[in-house]
Amino acid sequence: MTTIRSLLFTVLLCTVMAGATPARGQPEPIDVAGFGAGDRSQWQAEIFAGETVYDFVPFAGGTALHARAAGTASGLYREMEIDLRKTPVVTWRWALGAGKAGLDPRRKAGDDYPLRLYFVVKRGLFNLDTIAVQYVWSLSQPVGSSWSNPFASGVRQIAVDSGSAPAGEMVAHSRNLREDFKALFGETIDRINVIAIMTDADNAGGISEGWYGDVRFVAE
Repeated sequence: MTTIRSLLFTVLLCTVMAGATPARGQPEPIDVAGFGAGDRSQWQAEIFAGETVYDFVPFAGGTALHARAAGTASGLYREMEIDLRKTPVVTWRWALGAGKAGLDPRRKAGDDYPLRLYFVVKRGLFNLDTIAVQYVWSLSQPVGSSWSNPFASGVRQIAVDSGSAPAGEMVAHSRNLREDFKALFGETIDRINVIAIMTDADNAGGISEGWYGDVRFVAE
């Protein structure tokens, strides 16, 4: 009887295990920008007021995308859908070069940055209801402060770095983008459609400069 019971138990256990759903692992990280490998093949240029120069250079023992704007404003963007339900956390590295201090970013005349990273949700007829979160290195606003872009009310900006220090050194960031969309717009956003960077100096003039490293999305 013991042998029969053991056999029946084994058959039952195998049946249950066969019908069970295997545990799912964490979603794989999604590489958005391989700037550290000198790759910008998936990125396109968008020119607003003259061209910011973007080129790969040796930096901090590796490679980075160097950006220099001299009274100009152009960016690079990549159309790529990211499911924020699976990979809501964005990580990136960047470094400050130069920028004009004392600008008020809430005014159009002060909307210049050495470093910007955009995440865009395209929606509505002709994308008229598009919204975006933009992380910036501000030379005037404290870390953690946020405001609406003076040119586009659907763009909310967050200062993730402030001031000039540590100029010339790579700074790493990790942000839960889904939570930031919720905090800034009061909406739960499941997907974004476009990622962009821009270094610009067209409104106040002068020089804006920075370096961009890799950008990727990961699970929480």
